[in-house]
Amino acid sequence: MTHILRQYLPDLIRFSTGLSRKTRPFFLNCEPTLRCNFRCSFCNIPGNNLLQQEAAPEVLEARIEECYRMGCRIVSFTGGEPLMYNGIGRLVKKCHELRYYTGLVTNGFLLNNFLDAEWPGKLDLLAISFIDDETAFTASRGHATAYGVVKKNIHDAVERGLSPVFYSALTEDTLVHAEKTAAFAQSLGIATYFSFVLKTPREGLDTVNWDAQKISNTEKAISHLSAIRDTYKGVHFHPDIERLQVSGGFNKKVRCQAARTVVSLKPDGSVSLPCYIKTVYSIPPGRALACGWKSAAAVLVREACGRMECCIGCMNTCMYAPSLIGNPVRILRWIRNSKP
Repeated sequence: MTHILRQYLPDLIRFSTGLSRKTRPFFLNCEPTLRCNFRCSFCNIPGNNLLQQEAAPEVLEARIEECYRMGCRIVSFTGGEPLMYNGIGRLVKKCHELRYYTGLVTNGFLLNNFLDAEWPGKLDLLAISFIDDETAFTASRGHATAYGVVKKNIHDAVERGLSPVFYSALTEDTLVHAEKTAAFAQSLGIATYFSFVLKTPREGLDTVNWDAQKISNTEKAISHLSAIRDTYKGVHFHPDIERLQVSGGFNKKVRCQAARTVVSLKPDGSVSLPCYIKTVYSIPPGRALACGWKSAAAVLVREACGRMECCIGCMNTCMYAPSLIGNPVRILRWIRNSKP
């Protein structure tokens, strides 16, 4: 990932020092599907793909190449459950060929179906959403057999030479299982990334009881995770993000830069501005990305990003790091907390 950061260092310097207010997108968030086989209590993605038809792999491949030509060098496959997309391996291999830093976030239930394939080994980051407690995991994922299957798949992935990491979104109920999760990860020699569940309704869909799940005492929870990080290897979390939540989301000190720095690629091949959870302006599948990105409508969205009504109070952690351009102190803290 170092060579990627070097490419963007001049941009970071110019933007941080005020020499330039222009940025280029460097992060691609690709949602090949919004379908999911889980019904997580903290997730507001619908069970079926209500928002878009899914594009064929060649359509998304073309978009991925367009994004690379525009400057994107980091890609994250999310969803929905990306392993449910027929063609996910093809997309990962394309990103590897283009030399993207490639990540994929999965619930892990279908992972064993792909461990004999070549493409998982081409991922730079394989993130599995996991909490190591059967009762809590089953209840929060809404799937009766999920815990045993996912835990076995994690073991199998490590035995095959992969190095997955845990992405653990903690709720008020699952916070108590953070230490057990960190201990399990350490026993496998892999890392754990903790975060607190946040309210991020997408495209007007908000069926989650956020108040019942949010961490009630942020500072106490941060102290708890700090103690776990001091005890176990490979534990990461970002107190700045959690405190941003308490303060009400993005603000004047940390203004959302999603529309400038992130290309949000939707399942139908369209690109959503300002971000993947809210579409103010859409570049349709048939339109060249570079032209749509430079259009007057897209420029207006980028200039207004962080100040629009839909941005006020947003706590989307996925857009936190891409929004730190222009804030070198927070960038350094984010890098420090992300180190192995």
